[in-house]
Amino acid sequence: MKKVCLFICSHDGISCRYAGVGTAASGYLRGVEKFIQVNKEINLTCFAITGKYKTDSYTYNQKLLDKNKNICERTGGEVKFVVNYSDGTYQYGDINSWYVASSAAAQYISDVIRKNKYDQVIILALDTPFAWTPQIVKKQNWNYKKKLLVPGYPTAHR
Repeated sequence: MKKVCLFICSHDGISCRYAGVGTAASGYLRGVEKFIQVNKEINLTCFAITGKYKTDSYTYNQKLLDKNKNICERTGGEVKFVVNYSDGTYQYGDINSWYVASSAAAQYISDVIRKNKYDQVIILALDTPFAWTPQIVKKQNWNYKKKLLVPGYPTAHR
């Protein structure tokens, strides 16, 4: 059985729902269950990575977070909150917080893939705060380059 690890990195759609990216991120997560049902020859582990936000933020959604935690945990993964150079109030941040969030996510991903023997690792960086994550992971994990699948590199905007 092929072991595949999927990382979904997004500011929106994991613990909050704010815009279109959030709809895409939560849609990918909902699709994990169907993927597992249809692809019996693949052992998929799913991780969702987002920044830590205050629970009293106007877009915070505990119900969505619980659902996404359940999806990830059933695959052996988890929802991971990474530092984003914020106290959790200003969710999206700015270019400084994006560097921090991307680096923190890349470090977490690197730790996970070094501790496990995956046949394939897929990193979806769906939102600007995580735009640099795939590039950092590729540079730091040169032994895993053949296993890393990064569908396109997102471009950070300023």
